[in-house]
Amino acid sequence: MSLLMPPEWAKHERTWLAFPAADYTQQEDAYLAWSEVANCG
Repeated sequence: MSLLMPPEWAKHERTWLAFPAADYTQQEDAYLAWSEVANCG
């Protein structure tokens, strides 16, 4: 089995998004990790 991670500009049929649970950001470490990823770039 091989996994493929196509570039974001490649044609695709659908996009799957996942969001953290409502209480995910209650703990400071989790919030800092999430915000570091969300604000990169």
